[in-house]
Amino acid sequence: LSALLPALGYLQYALTDFEYEDILYELSTELQRLSGNKDLSSISNYAASCKARELILDSLGEDLSLSCLAEAVGHDRWQLSRDFRLSFGTSPYRYRTLRRLEQARKMLLSGMPVIMAAFECGFSDQSHFGRQFKKTYGVSPKGWLKTIRL
Repeated sequence: LSALLPALGYLQYALTDFEYEDILYELSTELQRLSGNKDLSSISNYAASCKARELILDSLGEDLSLSCLAEAVGHDRWQLSRDFRLSFGTSPYRYRTLRRLEQARKMLLSGMPVIMAAFECGFSDQSHFGRQFKKTYGVSPKGWLKTIRL
C-alpha cells in the first residue's frame, strides 16, 4: 500500500518513461516484500550505479529513461534501479529530479523566471516543476524565492 498511494497521485498527470519505471519498480518491490520473499539482494554493482549517476548528471535537461541508463551501463534496468538505491539511497529518477531542482534553484536565485528555469532544467512544464518543487521543499518555487529574499 505504501508504494501504491504515491502512484495513484500521478494518475491525473502524464508520466515520463522514467517516472513510470520508477513507480513500477516501487510496486514490484513492495509486492515481492509482501509475498514473503526475503531474497531482496543487498549486494549491489556500485560501478554500474556510479556510471549511471554520471550519465544522469551529464544529461539533466534531456529526456531519459531507466531503460536507456541500463543499456548505457550494460545492466538490467531493474537490477540497476535496485543497485542505485542501495548505493545512493534513492532511485535514479528521484536522484535526477533532485539534481534538476538544485539547478533550478540556482537559476531562480540568479533572477531567471520560474517557467524558464523549469524548461531549462528539463521539466515537462511549469506545473510539473511546481509539483516536484513543492514535494521536495514543501513550498512552491515562488514561495521559496520570497522566503530566500526576506
